[in-house]
Amino acid sequence: MDGMYKGVHYENVAHWVQSYESAFELLTQLVVNQWTLTTAILVDNGDCLCLPVEAFDGQPILDHIQALELEWTQLLLPSHYSPSRSVDARLKDWYVRLDIYYGDLLAHLERIILLLENRKLKILNHHNEAMRSLLSSKYESRLELNRKLHLQTQNNRQTNQQRLRQLEG
Repeated sequence: MDGMYKGVHYENVAHWVQSYESAFELLTQLVVNQWTLTTAILVDNGDCLCLPVEAFDGQPILDHIQALELEWTQLLLPSHYSPSRSVDARLKDWYVRLDIYYGDLLAHLERIILLLENRKLKILNHHNEAMRSLLSSKYESRLELNRKLHLQTQNNRQTNQQRLRQLEG
C-alpha cells in the first residue's frame, strides 16, 4: 500500500493478513489512525487485486459485508427464481454481463500495468543502488502477476464470448 501519515508519503508498505476481512479491517484502522491511503493492493496466491482506497473511510467494514451477505442470501432464495424466463435468456444475460465485467477488468489491469511500468522507470534514477534493485524487482514481480492476470482475463473473456455466440447462433 502507499499512503500519507503525518505529512510523510510512504510507498510499498506491506502487511500480512489472514483473510480479506482482516485486510479490510486493517486498512480501515489505518484510516482511523490518520493515514491517507493512496494505493492498496491485495495479493492472494499471486493474484493482485487493487482495492478502492476511497471505500476505507474509518467506519467498520464488517457491517457492510454482513449486510451484503444477507442481501445475497435473500436474492438466492427460491422465491426469487423466475421460471418465466427461459434458461437460454438467463444464460445470454449472464454472458453479456460477464463480458462487460471482463472488459472493465481488462481496462483496469491495463491501467495498473501502465502505472507499475511508469513507477519502475522512475526508480531507475534512484541514487541508492540497493534500494533501486530491491524496488525494481518488486515492481517487476507485480508487473508479472498483473500481466498473467491480464492474459488469464483475456482468455476467460474469449471463452465467454464463444459461449455467447453459440447461444445466439
